[in-house]
Amino acid sequence: MVSNSLQKPNKDGYIHSHTHLDKTISEMVGDTMIPIIILDSTVIITQIIGVQGVDDNFNLNLKSDTIIADTFLFEFMFITEPILVLTRKFGNPFILRLKESQEIQETSNLKLRSFEIGGYTIGDSINRELISINEISKEDGVILEKAELASNEDIKFDIIGNNIIYSIERHNINNDKIDNVISVITEKLNSEPYHRKPAKVVGDYTRENYLWFTYDVDINLFRLKYEGNDPFGIYSKGDWILYYDNDILQPILSLVYGNNKPKSSIIE
Repeated sequence: MVSNSLQKPNKDGYIHSHTHLDKTISEMVGDTMIPIIILDSTVIITQIIGVQGVDDNFNLNLKSDTIIADTFLFEFMFITEPILVLTRKFGNPFILRLKESQEIQETSNLKLRSFEIGGYTIGDSINRELISINEISKEDGVILEKAELASNEDIKFDIIGNNIIYSIERHNINNDKIDNVISVITEKLNSEPYHRKPAKVVGDYTRENYLWFTYDVDINLFRLKYEGNDPFGIYSKGDWILYYDNDILQPILSLVYGNNKPKSSIIE
C-alpha cells in the first residue's frame, strides 16, 4: 500500500516502500524510498509488494515479491496544510501529507465536480448558528456531527471539524420533481443512473433507487414507500431522499479535520 508520508528532497520526491518478502514470516519487510516521477498531469509511483499464492494446505499466503508501477492523476492542494491527492478512474483516492512545510503550487488536474443542495456543497464552511446538532458519531475514527439546517429541517448535513460540511442529504422531495432532479444529475455527471426498480423490502414497504457512481461523486436518490391499506402508514406519500457524497473531498476532509473535537455554543 502507498503510505501517507511523502517527502520531497528533489524535484519529484520519493515514497516509502517495503524492500522484500520475508518468507519465514510471510510478510513484507524493510523500508526504502523509491523515486516518484511527476509528469504534466500524472504521477508514476513504484512500489515493491507481496504476491499471494496458495500453499500445500490451501491457505492464502504471500509467496513472492514484485515491483509494480501505478499511474495516477494528481492534485496538489492546500487545506490548512499541503497535501497530494492521487486518483485513478476506479478505486478510492490516496491522500498524502507532504512532510516538508514548503510552499506548493496548487494544480487543477482533477476537474472536481460539485452539487449545491439548499445553497451548500461538500467542503463549505457553515455558521453553527444556522444548524441544529442532533447527535455525534465516530465512523472509522472520524468524528462527525449529525445536523440539519435550522431554517429547513429537510436539509441535513454531516459536519466535520466544527463547521465543515462533510456530506449532504435532502429529504421529502416530491415525486413530481424527480424527473427534473434526475436530468440535472445525469447531465452534470455525463452518466446515466442505475435504476433499482421498486422492490419489497419488508412488510408492505417497497424501496426504489436511482444511483450514480463516478470517480469523484456518488449520489443515491431513493424512496421507501408504504404500499399497504393503512392511509396513515409511515412513508405513505413516498417522498424521495437525496444523498450526496464526494469520494475525493471526503477523504481529504477526514485527513485534515477528522480528529477535531466537537464544540458547543452552550458549554465549553
